[in-house]
Amino acid sequence: MSTGLDAVMDGALRGRVAVVGLGEVASGDDGAGVRLVRALRRRRRGCRCVEAGTAPERHLCGLGREELDAVLLVDAVDFGGAAGAVGWWGTEEIRARYPQVGTHRLSLGLMARALSGEGRTRVWLLGVQPGSMRRGAGLSGPVARTCGGLLRLLCGVLRD
Repeated sequence: MSTGLDAVMDGALRGRVAVVGLGEVASGDDGAGVRLVRALRRRRRGCRCVEAGTAPERHLCGLGREELDAVLLVDAVDFGGAAGAVGWWGTEEIRARYPQVGTHRLSLGLMARALSGEGRTRVWLLGVQPGSMRRGAGLSGPVARTCGGLLRLLCGVLRD
């Protein structure tokens, strides 16, 4: 996976970083974020990984107290791409794109606003275009391949 994303991530994910996986594992590609965070936790033991699932609001206060430099939200995001395509957005883009409506109880925009606080913490969204969100299904082939590539990329970019 060499699309220039590695350089972007390397510059963005510096200092104290938390990676937050969002989505519903039992709903096909919607579980991409959580599955990726689980795999990252196994590969990078020192990495701050949070399985937020479909209720990320439960983790906001804890993450806010950690004085993080960056928070990476990883989620299945329908942005009109081909299944397995990857999108990358910063705090302001997240706020503009996902202001209030979302599949989580708290929208991605409100989550980004809450986590960025007074601007000290940078919030990024790594979105994977879902192919199928069928209940009871695992990841589709394209999304599984993308998650494998993103796992390797994150392992290389995140430092202890």
